[in-house]
Amino acid sequence: MIRGGVQAGAYAGRVWTNIHVQLGLREPGLRPEDIDAAVEAALPEDEGLDWKMQLPFAGSPKGEALEAKSLELAKDVAAMANGVGGVIVFGVQEARTGVPMAVVDVAGEEEVHEQQMRRVISSRTYPPVGGTQFAWIRWEDGSTVLALHVPASPDAPHLVRPPRSQQ
Repeated sequence: MIRGGVQAGAYAGRVWTNIHVQLGLREPGLRPEDIDAAVEAALPEDEGLDWKMQLPFAGSPKGEALEAKSLELAKDVAAMANGVGGVIVFGVQEARTGVPMAVVDVAGEEEVHEQQMRRVISSRTYPPVGGTQFAWIRWEDGSTVLALHVPASPDAPHLVRPPRSQQ
């Protein structure tokens, strides 16, 4: 999709996002200052940008809570893959209106969280959404957010698999 004369999606082998388009950034990839600028500019969520305060499996949810978190992640990824693609940024507190308010550190066990998310994306979307990329963005003080890049999919439409108990 073209916005402001710039195509959102992969750019020169690195990821180009709606954050880049809306802020007029010229370099692909996201840096801490880009996230700070997006929060300061109060960039609202849209079909290609989703703010999340926590990683989906923070606090090690179990049972129904784990199922709800898995389902929410699968739905968000499938929706972006079925559309123009986009980025989900974990570690940004938002107002009820979908406007970012502050960066919230999500550092800790990054490899475990990434593996869990990859597993959910591959097992809960059908056909599985491919091409997702994880970018851990770190500030000098150690604060970290995760940008999950979801490309527009040539295999769309993607459906979300229900829990095994409902199949």
